[in-house]
Amino acid sequence: MKNIIIVALISFYGLNLYSQDEPKVVVFNSSKSERKSSDVVNLVKFGMLEPFSGTFSVYFERVLTDKLSAEVGLGLTIDDYLNVAINDLDNLFDSGPREPKIGQAFALGLRYYPGLIPEDFYVAPEFRFKRYVNTFTYDDAGLSVVKNEARSLAIGRITFGYQYLVMDNIFWDFYGGFGIAQENGNSYEQVYNEITEVFEYQNFEQSGLTPRLHIGIKLGIGF
Repeated sequence: MKNIIIVALISFYGLNLYSQDEPKVVVFNSSKSERKSSDVVNLVKFGMLEPFSGTFSVYFERVLTDKLSAEVGLGLTIDDYLNVAINDLDNLFDSGPREPKIGQAFALGLRYYPGLIPEDFYVAPEFRFKRYVNTFTYDDAGLSVVKNEARSLAIGRITFGYQYLVMDNIFWDFYGGFGIAQENGNSYEQVYNEITEVFEYQNFEQSGLTPRLHIGIKLGIGF
């Protein structure tokens, strides 16, 4: 949480520092100035906080109309560090018999900008999918047994954000929101067999709906 606060403070400082470079147009016979939309129609962005959850994604946003844009993201997953830190802090840096493998991440959303596009407040219905994969190794009668484990999240959510043009087509994208996730997975756990009176490893499957909150920052370049 401390890292998130530090990143947010640095980002907002950058916004104030370069706010005078925002394009404006002066209206004749008016003491006020009005913001003018940039000519950017494409943006390539990187999720700055996502590595805390073991996700590394690249996003592409395309302006469709004067109010709508679409965004798609592709990425890789390693391990859900944030989930481990919340639920099992002792195993954050020691996964024991589990070895993380490369998984996949995908995101798709439609953005509505009431004001200027693509540099203003927006609301976006989004779909996001993440799959975490690892192997679980245990000893069975002197033999090493390797099993595959997986955990997937299919998330439907609503995001509220603000995208800001800093300078030279560099953008900050601040966002947050809520949604519902369908979570499915399997994991191996050690249990005691009362019949054989020995400990065994069994595969447990999990499935269910969970509420999800999200916040994040993306850094991008427009063209």
